[in-house]
Amino acid sequence: MRGSCTDARPAHRCSDRTALSKLSPSGWAEITHPFHPLRGKRFLITQKSRISGIDTLYLRAETGDGFSVACEWTDQADPSTLTGRTILDVKYLLDLAALLDSLAQEGKEGLDK
Repeated sequence: MRGSCTDARPAHRCSDRTALSKLSPSGWAEITHPFHPLRGKRFLITQKSRISGIDTLYLRAETGDGFSVACEWTDQADPSTLTGRTILDVKYLLDLAALLDSLAQEGKEGLDK
């Protein structure tokens, strides 16, 4: 018997399991996305897959909790997919600064009322 196949099913309908089990981890990944709340933490990789065209890692914490994250948000990202993108792009930093200033102004105006 393979996977969930039974002897009653024809052999050609049986397929091997492709997902890695929790007992066969494939290394560790560190969250590197600058705004992810778990940035800098390492997790056990339990599975790798492609979801809607995005390479995804299934990770497990020491507590046993599991979650998925885009591979490009970890140190496992393929550097060739990051070509032309930098974390500290000046244009985006200026946009972020303008947004923060705008939010701060709105906050001050709300307090004045």
